Amino acid sequence: MLATGCSTHLTSVERTEKDGTRSTLTCPQLVVDYGNGMGGVDVHDQLHLHRYSIQKCISLQKHYKQLFLRFVDMTMENGYIIHRATMKKKGELPPTHADYLKRLHNQLLALQTIHLETHMNAEELVVGPIPHRLHKLGNTDDFTRQARRENGANICASFFCEECSELFGGRVPLCDNIRCKDRGNTHTCYEVWHRAWNYGKGIPLDLKKKIRFCKRKHNVQEEE
Repeated sequence: MLATGCSTHLTSVERTEKDGTRSTLTCPQLVVDYGNGMGGVDVHDQLHLHRYSIQKCISLQKHYKQLFLRFVDMTMENGYIIHRATMKKKGELPPTHADYLKRLHNQLLALQTIHLETHMNAEELVVGPIPHRLHKLGNTDDFTRQARRENGANICASFFCEECSELFGGRVPLCDNIRCKDRGNTHTCYEVWHRAWNYGKGIPLDLKKKIRFCKRKHNVQEEE
């Protein structure tokens, strides 16, 4: 056994012999720590032993594909455990493991292409509302130093949302002022983007082509 960063002090463990007797053996502390921490590995190995395991139904030559099936088995088992805990908390009778897998398989077989293409928000998966993480506007003078004019309006692009910029791969310029008040608008660009357009995920189709993300240009040379 090879290991690093562990104790090498000697300790003792008990071992069951073939005749059923117990004997005490001297071993490093590493062996004891390994025995105490391998319970999770034993539980995971039991997943591909029962008859519901996907790993027993499909045999793949690629190691990473077989590893993916293990993750699928773990996901279904964890989902069943959480489902049972939720049903017990509500005072309802939880289903058996077989009934849970049957219902899960029927739901997966009922999925169509439209279900996979449609974007599913996290709000649709829960009953209670999910509080959004507050996005903050950043100000970069090195990115755009001057305000520009477009269609007779002064457009300030020095403010941008840092979180959304990382998600969309380009600067998302958002001003903190209310524009187009004569058209009845009462929201800032920040509020329209994050609230009305759901953080850029619900942009109207007629406006998608008009939204441009500013790619970061070369940094201004500090030597000058």
